[in-house]
Amino acid sequence: MLNIVGGDLIVAPSVELWLAAVAADPEDASRRTDWWRNTNAVMRALARRIDGHMITSPKRGGTWSVMADDAGVRRRTFAGRLAWAKEHGYLLQITEGSTPRYRSGTFCGLLDDGLGNLAAEYLLTIPAGALRGLGLGDEEVAELLREPEPQPMIREPFPAMSQEEWKEAPWPVETLPVREICTPRVSAFSPRESKPLRARDARDTRPRRPSASPPTTKPERLWPNTVTPGKKSDRLEACERLRYEDQTLRGVSAKYLRSLLRPLFAAGATLADAKYVINHRPDGRPWPNTDPPRNLVGWVRHRVATWFDKETGRLAAPLPSQVVARADRRRRAEQAARAEERARLEARRVDPPAELIGPLRARLQAIAAASRERRKASADQPVPARASRPGTDRLGRRWGSPGAGAGTAIGASVS
Repeated sequence: MLNIVGGDLIVAPSVELWLAAVAADPEDASRRTDWWRNTNAVMRALARRIDGHMITSPKRGGTWSVMADDAGVRRRTFAGRLAWAKEHGYLLQITEGSTPRYRSGTFCGLLDDGLGNLAAEYLLTIPAGALRGLGLGDEEVAELLREPEPQPMIREPFPAMSQEEWKEAPWPVETLPVREICTPRVSAFSPRESKPLRARDARDTRPRRPSASPPTTKPERLWPNTVTPGKKSDRLEACERLRYEDQTLRGVSAKYLRSLLRPLFAAGATLADAKYVINHRPDGRPWPNTDPPRNLVGWVRHRVATWFDKETGRLAAPLPSQVVARADRRRRAEQAARAEERARLEARRVDPPAELIGPLRARLQAIAAASRERRKASADQPVPARASRPGTDRLGRRWGSPGAGAGTAIGASVS
């Protein structure tokens, strides 16, 4: 890995040098002692959970909760110190933390992508300007700022084998000796062209079908993501938007893509479902291979066929829109059941008899009137002013007097 990260940042050569650079920050004199105490605790918690590439590792406890507990600070304080370190160039965020509920493609946590909770990862870096303040010499600073030269790959030759050893070698092998009278091995790539040479190129003279032109402009009408296209024209518009948003699918025309996605649309899939099916397996895990496919038609056909049962021809797993619709129906059913239960309880409620309500209401009114009279009488009486005496508080309660308990003093003052 190169020392230069980008701009004026370098990867920290060691944890000690990184901690020294943080401690020697120019803001040291303007900050309070407790602020730097928490900052050093947070930085040491980060430094204890790095791997060999100076990156915090979640497997070593490099999560916010663990590192905040280790540093002895609150989560808010820990987040503030991370923001300060990233702003001053001492940390570089590699990946962001996320949960299945707020991660894209999981439909607010309804679909499990198999990744679980992902912790954020940070790279320990040092600004190039901070190296001068560490007391390093010019040669040491130049050595840290110098990018390492790429080393050539050296392959060791295969050991020579005798004729008897060649006879015992299993067939086929790739390192069998070739005589000089044999046809030399031809490379799969032409020295003049970067395109691989195939036998079909020499004997097949039929005109090839031109590749589909990528959409350079936005379609006039964008088919909604949450609507299932029913008619052929609607499916064509949906495929046009799919080709416009997915660069991989631009290798086929919209009509050809409509033919490949016909089983999905016939099963009630929306455009968002088609995007999810192309990029995910039926169990919710994303496809591991992200390289451009060699055979785009077979690639799409294989991924669509994975979602259907070969024996019954039905969907092997519910589509994301079906999962959302099922959850919505369940929620609506629960709301209807609660409304019905409330209506049933309202119907069973009866009013108390009138001969009981009258005396009870008169009694409550009498109690309220008596309470108002007491409050009015207490408000009219003047409050005597008490001079503050040594050994008493503002309420007149004594404290610290020998032989008198706290309860006795408080009771006397109140009475």
